[in-house]
Amino acid sequence: MRRIFICYRRNESEHAAGALGRDLRARYGPERVFRDKEDIAGGESWKRKVLSEIDRDAALLVLVTRDWAECRDDQGRRRLERDDDPIRMELADGLRDRATVIPLLVEAAPMPRADQLPEDLREFAELNALQLRDGDWAHDLSKLYATLEAAGFKPLVPSVGSPWSASFISTCVMAALTATAVVADRSDWDGETYSSFVILGVIALIVSIVALRDHKRRNVRPTWLAKAAVTLCSLTLIAAIGIQAEAEELGLIDDDEIQASELVPSLSGAWLDQFGSQFTLSQNGPSVSGQVLTGGELLSCSGAVSAGQLGLTLWRNGFAAGEFQLALSPDGQALSGQFFGPQREHMEVALRRR
Repeated sequence: MRRIFICYRRNESEHAAGALGRDLRARYGPERVFRDKEDIAGGESWKRKVLSEIDRDAALLVLVTRDWAECRDDQGRRRLERDDDPIRMELADGLRDRATVIPLLVEAAPMPRADQLPEDLREFAELNALQLRDGDWAHDLSKLYATLEAAGFKPLVPSVGSPWSASFISTCVMAALTATAVVADRSDWDGETYSSFVILGVIALIVSIVALRDHKRRNVRPTWLAKAAVTLCSLTLIAAIGIQAEAEELGLIDDDEIQASELVPSLSGAWLDQFGSQFTLSQNGPSVSGQVLTGGELLSCSGAVSAGQLGLTLWRNGFAAGEFQLALSPDGQALSGQFFGPQREHMEVALRRR
């Protein structure tokens, strides 16, 4: 397994190393990122643990601060001159084993010159360095990611979450309803039902596309479930549109509102029958309602019109007081037919527009 090592001095760049380690672990996985403070167990040899794993398949990220090359020990000797200095040992091992060595200049620190380095580290001064600044952390980190990935370090591809998201479940439910409607008995369907059928198919397709986008964004596996949902919703929508078009072509859609508005003049307005009763009617689509003033009594009425025939019920105190069955004249100015009383007694009536 290819690993990424963070090489730093604790007293100079521990904070930056900690933040870098957290971001790298989130992107490449905790087992692939090594930082000595967190990854060397108690009693374990540092040399054996680190130097044995830095090889040509590893990446060594060297955090360079302003005093990195001139940092000295208690005796005033430069640390990089000491053979037992951990930074020198890690860096020398990485250069010798041809690891991917990347200098990271912390807070715009200068890159060390070759004459500041021991002989076995002078190659380090020739390497291209990247910035690592707290104020531009995200930008600098993105450049580091690109460098690592160019060197063959690929980020994790997690399978996050479950394919059974809310959008996916909604897709399945709507697709099932639409598919059921395809094979359902449509003998009593009207125009609104066919339109609702098509609208349901459109909504199902939109939600299935959203579910597929969610699967890809969250990297959910398997994605073929969401892709299959999109395919199913597309097919059912095509079927819904085809069924509606076929029904219209065969004249199977009985749309009373169309008949009332296109074939019959509006009944809205004032009417008067041969007995002097006054009718005030209001039509909304096939529905007709209004009031009747007869014998000094004001009654309400309601009914519906279909194919030039008006059925109108007369209401008194919430109870049916009679029913009119009337036909509209071709010019739309007269209504004629019969009135049936509560005991089914009937009489001829004729109404004309006022």
